[in-house]
Amino acid sequence: MFGIGGFELFIILIFIFVIFGPDKLPEIIKYCGLFIKKFRNAKAEVDKVVNDEVVQPIMKEANKPDEKPTKKEVTAKQVNKQNDAAAKAKASAKEKASAKSEAGSNKQTSAKSEAGSNKQTSVKSGTDSNNTKPSKSSTSSKKEGK
Repeated sequence: MFGIGGFELFIILIFIFVIFGPDKLPEIIKYCGLFIKKFRNAKAEVDKVVNDEVVQPIMKEANKPDEKPTKKEVTAKQVNKQNDAAAKAKASAKEKASAKSEAGSNKQTSAKSEAGSNKQTSVKSGTDSNNTKPSKSSTSSKKEGK
């Protein structure tokens, strides 16, 4: 119990018997029994309160399935999803725009280089790039030279 062995308990009981005498000993034992009963009842009540107020809510929370999120949590998740979707859409739009601009610049440079080479050849040959007939300027220069 409290580190008191059988012999020590016997010595304590003899000491109490000598001090109080045989007349008051049954009354003292009765009060000790009542004290122990009240102590056990108070301990049981405290255990019940602790169990009801502390342990049970913790156990219910631990065993509870996932609850529905609150409105704030739902709206925050929706906003995050919308922001992610908008960011992805912007990124894909930028990629498409850059791809189009690269393709357009490649077409423009190839068209310019083709037009420039056609002009150069038409000037050299003296023909119009659209017509196969000699241009007026080339025929007039030929007449003047004769």
